[in-house]
Amino acid sequence: MTKRFFFSLSSIFFGILLSTNFSLAYLENAKTDQWLLEPIGTYRIHSESKDFGGISAIIMGYDGQKFTALTDKANYFNGSVSRDPRGKINNVIISKPYPILSSEGEPLKNRNLDSEAMIKTVDGGFYISFESNDRIMYHESLDSPGKFLPSHESFDEFHYSKGIESLAISNGGLIYAIPEAPNAESKEIRAFVFDGKKWEKSFLLNTIDDFYITDAIFAPDDSLLILERNYSWAGFKSRIRRFRIKDGNAEFMQTLIESRFREFDNLEGMSIWLDKNGEYWLTLVSDDNFNIFQITQLVEFKIKIK
Repeated sequence: MTKRFFFSLSSIFFGILLSTNFSLAYLENAKTDQWLLEPIGTYRIHSESKDFGGISAIIMGYDGQKFTALTDKANYFNGSVSRDPRGKINNVIISKPYPILSSEGEPLKNRNLDSEAMIKTVDGGFYISFESNDRIMYHESLDSPGKFLPSHESFDEFHYSKGIESLAISNGGLIYAIPEAPNAESKEIRAFVFDGKKWEKSFLLNTIDDFYITDAIFAPDDSLLILERNYSWAGFKSRIRRFRIKDGNAEFMQTLIESRFREFDNLEGMSIWLDKNGEYWLTLVSDDNFNIFQITQLVEFKIKIK
């Protein structure tokens, strides 16, 4: 597998940005300036399918009109979005479920089902990570068989069901894999970086106040956004922190949002996208755990730079 695959959605957005009248100063300022998240709205997705739910990852397309969502049962759905003049979602249409395929082209089953993270390359390929049987697969398309990426010896040390929760591609084309929680003896989460041939240990992310990582994405300025979750008897609480990755270290930049308990459901997936006006948005999606007391929820923010 060559490095030509390793381009992030951010690279696509950057190309779109250059084609607009949006100034490059936006990105230059974004590297150092503080960001604000402007709440746009939430939307509850309904589906009659028994396989709908448990969404762990989302990829929203340009202009926020279509998305692909991955469930933790190794299925994916496509969605079409309608919005009001302000951009707030007012309707979502969901496709039937489609299975993620094994290396032999068959639907996954048993302990191989727990799909958690999904990223898309500029040429239409997908990387998908799995917990329980910890591994990362590459698919030329979502309806094609998966190809195993090499493993790393540390992948065998993950807590059960707290393995690779996040995948992210830097603007430089490097793939990062981040587990949900640290090992028992540490309070820091170790990220891993893939250079096209092998995984290496990379930066450490500190855990604070019992928040653990559910997703990560590189923004167009190459800062890393980390979506985190805290769970207690009071419900779910979410947080997004922003980091600069430099020389193998993660430098904290700011906390973009920290929700109240039960303000949102169990937010697990995150996508960044560009609208027609050259502004960036974040779309978050919740995992309802196939629980009748939870919901599948889209939560959206517009990124503002101070």
